[in-house]
Amino acid sequence: MTADFTLDEMRQLLQEEMMRILKISLNGEELYPRKEAAKILKVKENTLAVWAMTGRGPAPTKIGTRSMYRRSVLDQFIKDNTMPR
Repeated sequence: MTADFTLDEMRQLLQEEMMRILKISLNGEELYPRKEAAKILKVKENTLAVWAMTGRGPAPTKIGTRSMYRRSVLDQFIKDNTMPR
């Protein structure tokens, strides 16, 4: 039995699986690739890349050539940048 997937469907499935794999944990803490971190912060991936290059924003953790973001770092960044009422 063979599955009939279009190229786009196959790409989507592979991308979803890669995202699942990349959500690895470091000492029990979840790490997110730049794309997922950008979604959490509601910014563009490019914005995170620029922030990383200029030393602003949440600090990424480098794993090989990938920039990964600890959940605690993202949460702290949100907390530090929330305007008081």
